[in-house]
Amino acid sequence: MVSLNDFSSTLNPQECQRANNGLCALPMLEVVSGKAGVTDYYPEIHITCDAFNTSLGNTVDFDSRPTLLIPISEPPLKRIIRTFFENGIQEAICEARNDRTAMESPGIKSAADLAHRIVEALYNIKTKIIPGLREQGPSTIASFSETRDWINSNIRCIAWHPNCFKLAIAGSDDVVRIFNDTMTLPALKTSSQRWITSMAWRPFTASELAVGCNNGICLWTIDSTMHFNRQMVCGTVLKYPNHTPVTSIEWNPDGSLLASASINSTDILIWDVDKVASAPLKRVGLPCSLLKWSPDGTSLFSSTVGNVFRVWATEKKWVPDRWTIGSGSIQSAQWSPCNSFLLFVNSNEPILYQLQFVEEQLFTSNFVI
Repeated sequence: MVSLNDFSSTLNPQECQRANNGLCALPMLEVVSGKAGVTDYYPEIHITCDAFNTSLGNTVDFDSRPTLLIPISEPPLKRIIRTFFENGIQEAICEARNDRTAMESPGIKSAADLAHRIVEALYNIKTKIIPGLREQGPSTIASFSETRDWINSNIRCIAWHPNCFKLAIAGSDDVVRIFNDTMTLPALKTSSQRWITSMAWRPFTASELAVGCNNGICLWTIDSTMHFNRQMVCGTVLKYPNHTPVTSIEWNPDGSLLASASINSTDILIWDVDKVASAPLKRVGLPCSLLKWSPDGTSLFSSTVGNVFRVWATEKKWVPDRWTIGSGSIQSAQWSPCNSFLLFVNSNEPILYQLQFVEEQLFTSNFVI
């Protein structure tokens, strides 16, 4: 699935065409300023798979400390029990149903298939009655992530700064690496930052980054004078009951409010980060998975884990318009710079949809008799 995060940057094809016939996305400020020679201004950033600690699999909580332990082969039952205590029952069932377990112990695989069918049946009943009571694991997060094959991807999220050249890259090792045009800035890592799903730079600030993850929202203030080998300290972790994992975060255009969504909650939270306070946008229905704020800040798009999405009018007491799609759920969406169009794709069809917003106007005519 293709992410539409770069749609708002109206790129010049003459400038963006690279020697390898690929496109590079620029921050809007660089497009407007008309900087010539993308290849001369922007450095080459090479990130190899060796930079990420993926030897233990994507569903394990990675540890940034070096280790001298040699991986050993675990029996299926022991491996399933370990997965249960580390990541919960959902991931334990997935571990018991994979090809490796089926080869080593077909009996466990058959029992896991039966347990999976029972859990799915209970989940369907629960979704219709009280959505969002079950803890979500990596496989569920991957189903509603904008990143294609999130669970197996080494790079899980990329975020450009809207006002200057800074690029944040989140890896599968739960480390955020910051790049600018001259150097590599300190890496951002904390034990609270697991299963990163989204990132957003705060507009009109050079060093504030919000990271959405399994435990909430990690707020970082990046000191560019610190040596990149030293670990930085996360300033604040924003949490709200039953609002984890956070799967989407979006700053409003002036950076005064931060919106967050969780596939475990039906509420959208609007955070006043400076006061560490939040207000929920309550509604009845399925949990929310994706948010996109319009460039002028007057509308907030939100999609659910089902076929329903809403557009909230922020200047009209947050009144939402409710829309539905034919099947699946919305995987990615993006506003046009003029705020009149919304592009989105769903999880089932290779089709790019456009939704146009037109202001209602009343025309009067004068008739002369």
